[in-house]
Amino acid sequence: IRDGIAVSSMKDILMVDGQFPTIKKIDNKTIEFTISDVFAPFAKSLSLEIAPKHDIEKYFKKLNANSFEEKQKAFNNYLAVDSKDIVCSGPFKVSKLISGQRIEMIKNPHYFLKGSHQESLPYIEKIVYTYAPDPNAAIFRFLAKEAHLVDVSPVNVALMQSLAKQYDYTLQDFGPSTGTNFIWFNLSTNVKKPKYTWFNNEAFREAVSFSIDREVIVKAVFQGYGAKLFTAEAITSPFINNQLAAGYPRDIKKAKALLTENGFKYIKNELFDSDNHRIEFDLYTNAGNPERELIAIIVQKNLSDIGIKVNLKFLEFNNFVSKIMQGKDYEAGIISLTGSNEPNDGANVWKSSGRLHLFDIKASQERPIIRDWENEIDNLLTSGVKTIDTNERKKIYDKVQEIVSEHNPLIYIASPRTHCAFSKKIDVEKFDRLTTSLINLPYLKIKE
Repeated sequence: IRDGIAVSSMKDILMVDGQFPTIKKIDNKTIEFTISDVFAPFAKSLSLEIAPKHDIEKYFKKLNANSFEEKQKAFNNYLAVDSKDIVCSGPFKVSKLISGQRIEMIKNPHYFLKGSHQESLPYIEKIVYTYAPDPNAAIFRFLAKEAHLVDVSPVNVALMQSLAKQYDYTLQDFGPSTGTNFIWFNLSTNVKKPKYTWFNNEAFREAVSFSIDREVIVKAVFQGYGAKLFTAEAITSPFINNQLAAGYPRDIKKAKALLTENGFKYIKNELFDSDNHRIEFDLYTNAGNPERELIAIIVQKNLSDIGIKVNLKFLEFNNFVSKIMQGKDYEAGIISLTGSNEPNDGANVWKSSGRLHLFDIKASQERPIIRDWENEIDNLLTSGVKTIDTNERKKIYDKVQEIVSEHNPLIYIASPRTHCAFSKKIDVEKFDRLTTSLINLPYLKIKE
């Protein structure tokens, strides 16, 4: 904790010129925010979760946590999911956790929202989130009437459409996801030569992008329920760079030309650098995610078509994330970020000092390298939050996307469509998207 802020990715989103907004209590129901400069997405940023200072300080005292490091560690444990005493302002609070089976949540009697007739919200008294080892198991539980609601991955859409009438449920298509799947290379000095040299060769990264068959990935992985992705903005975002969004077709000939023109060579269809090192690297992603595993397999085949050998490494998700955040002991990865329609929500990825600056996490290096184009993105992001006019903001974020497209620190692949199946017992009065999110659940009712 520093200056009342938990050190997390949100600091990159909330800061303007290195400063957080100041907060002043006016009365028991009113607070005042003061920002150091114009901050266009400020109202949207107020969705940030807050934590009760009085309860956290009591917890720090209990653990005798005094230093910054001790407090940060304690804070991470404070919100442990097995705690029944979490102070919250949401519609539900944790009542029971059975590890590996389910989380039970009950109605929060202090929730501030009221219904149209001033009735207490939420309507639902209790929610149970059940654990399923994989998406197929979750669907089987839903079909067995053990759940009212389930997210449906693209690969299962056709099956769920065919069973909807028989099992009496509704399958809803909520349109393109804001999620972005991408491959990236570890550009940090933690990567030893010659791989450090390969990965930091922009022509190498561009060739990789041209070699990826995004169309096949959309068809094979997302069963056609998705779209090719070429930008750092989500497909649904009003800030997407429309010229870049159209993308380009797969082009093996161009990919090979980029490589041979920039220090690489072919020997019997295998790619080597100028010092005769075989171009080979390990590509990590998380195990247990069938879609991401299949993307990795397709990318492996795509890169073999330009002479690159890829060794796939599937890790348990937490181990994978830990490896990424340390910025060490890995060479390349495939992952997805949830994304949003507000460009500044990606500041934690694109700021050179950002906590999720995946391709070159600065905290992992003694002497971080800040490239000229990273500086340019930093400056554009600062300008973007200080610009109120939406059209002018779009020009700024169009430029950010142009820089990302030119340098390919993250190579975007595809985004799926979002589907959800829900029981006819659920009476939906108001929703934007039915998922595991609690945002819309106060408006749901279960029919008797």
